Amino acid sequence: MGGGWLLALPTPLGALALTVLLWLWLRRRRPLATKTDSAPTSTRSEPLPALADACGMLSCLRCYGLRQTDDFEAVAAALSLSPRFGAMVAALREGRRLVSSRAPVQRPTLLFCPGLRCRPLWPRGEAPWAAVLERGAAGVAAEFATVRQAQPALFRRLPARNAHGGGGGGGGGWRGGAFVDQGREVAAMQAACPWTWALLRRCGAMRGCSLGYAFFSSLAPGMAIEEHCGSSNLKLRAHLALVVPPQSGAGRMHLKVGGDRLHWEQHRCATFDDSLQHSVQLPAGGIGEADQQQERVVLVVDLYHPDLTQGEIGALKALFPP
Repeated sequence: MGGGWLLALPTPLGALALTVLLWLWLRRRRPLATKTDSAPTSTRSEPLPALADACGMLSCLRCYGLRQTDDFEAVAAALSLSPRFGAMVAALREGRRLVSSRAPVQRPTLLFCPGLRCRPLWPRGEAPWAAVLERGAAGVAAEFATVRQAQPALFRRLPARNAHGGGGGGGGGWRGGAFVDQGREVAAMQAACPWTWALLRRCGAMRGCSLGYAFFSSLAPGMAIEEHCGSSNLKLRAHLALVVPPQSGAGRMHLKVGGDRLHWEQHRCATFDDSLQHSVQLPAGGIGEADQQQERVVLVVDLYHPDLTQGEIGALKALFPP
């Protein structure tokens, strides 16, 4: 039977049939998002990876290792840990990490906590921080432009091994200015950008734990960032777009998370799970002449995973202080 049968249906039935077909087509087009919507588990562990060569910025967890309390054993014993936290900490005590049932698509470099929902792109309806950040986006963008011009020393190179291309060379075209660096608050940046710092506090940015970062990230024209996984699935990462290259069309510069694509929109916030494989990719045919003059700038904000209980957040702060 050909597709003309839809036309023969009464108008309400025809519209319903088209809606169902479109929904089925979209499900087939986005297999990863549907497969990772549930909470992954873990049935095995593996040794923690060897520390990489220091990239110099920020206090990179993959370079320097996870900062934990000096009396880790005593603090862990005193805490009433949830079963999933208990399994994660037990593996860490042995120099190991739990492995996600979604590996290798989801393979955080340091900590995996089973039972936390996994979605490439987090729905806006479950991301209340997005509206808070967007309402203050214009002020954030103004502070970024001012502080980079007036205090360039606050911005340093980001990991060269992940970034390539562009005019910076050797990763120098990817730079960051931190408000929170491995859980530590950076007073100089906070003083230089009071509006942004107030906004970060208001939106619930991750503080008091060495897994958390908040920073300006500027990527030079023509730069790409290779596929990698973040340090943990205990947090989500938000991007507030401050400067977006003017590329147009489906092939423009984008963030790829698992099987999903995110195209930044000026002064809009998007949230993703960076424990999944993700990368910044350029159009297949390169970028146009106009885009070669335009960097990409976002405010990166880490937030505690919404599925964590207050007790689990307290345990994270106690076990992994700044």
